[in-house]
Amino acid sequence: MNIRSVLQRSGHISALAGAGCLAIATFAATPVSAQDFVQIPFEEAQFFPTAEGSPVEIAVLWGDPVNGPAGVLLRLPAGFPGAMHYHSQDYRGVVISGLHTHWLEGEEPGDGNGPGTYYFQPGGQVHADANFGDEPVVIFIFLPDGLDTMFVE
Repeated sequence: MNIRSVLQRSGHISALAGAGCLAIATFAATPVSAQDFVQIPFEEAQFFPTAEGSPVEIAVLWGDPVNGPAGVLLRLPAGFPGAMHYHSQDYRGVVISGLHTHWLEGEEPGDGNGPGTYYFQPGGQVHADANFGDEPVVIFIFLPDGLDTMFVE
């Protein structure tokens, strides 16, 4: 199950009639217009699994995470080992809390990076994300063109 089907199941995405088009239903965090003020305390962010049975969770702050643009929080549980994967689109991330380990195929994982660390991940580049620490990792991710995930065996 991928992010699109999880969003559908959780009610965050709904099918529109005609042409098989999908569109994000209203998110509580999405402003009605560009003039609306939105503030979401972290404790009120609504996290849900990125895939059925996955320990990795996402909270949509605004936009359409399937097609983009969108801003999301990604939460990796303590001890999450990660797996090599890639996305078809670029994204940008900033570590908010915890010690996040992000590495490319063929590299060693390294010691991880803490809050404030910024990274740009080009689409199509195989990489992994892990949390080898004892506390959850939270990352803000900007998705200009949406998110998909293909795992590498």
